[in-house]
Amino acid sequence: MINEFIDNVTSSGITGILPKNLEQKWFSPILESSVEFLKIVMKDEETNPESFLNDEKGMILLAAVAELLQYRYDYPAHFQIYSVPKEDIYDSLSCYAIAVVIEEAKRKLNLDLPEISQDNILEKDFITEIEAGNQQLSEFLFETIS
Repeated sequence: MINEFIDNVTSSGITGILPKNLEQKWFSPILESSVEFLKIVMKDEETNPESFLNDEKGMILLAAVAELLQYRYDYPAHFQIYSVPKEDIYDSLSCYAIAVVIEEAKRKLNLDLPEISQDNILEKDFITEIEAGNQQLSEFLFETIS
């Protein structure tokens, strides 16, 4: 599945991996991966999400974020994601995962929310403002991730 995702989605360019542009075939596994990742990082105890990222579901999420990081920081085409500090990777994964759940809320609840683009999807403040500015979205996020 990961190879097909890379061949069909990440190879199509940066806009192809934005949650709003994912076909349902890819949106569903990305949503599932996003929710699982967020549950892992939201646990009270110290949890290392690396084992999840080594699983196929985690690799799909990581592949999407790797493309965004490459775009954002102008990394060379075949950079190694593990050369990026773990904190930055986890922050980027969290932002992307929340953006995916926000897209699910938009689809299910027909919410009118600010546009998430390749330029702001990894911006923690932007993603947080979207969530903070909409009670219905906050409730949806809480219910989805709990």
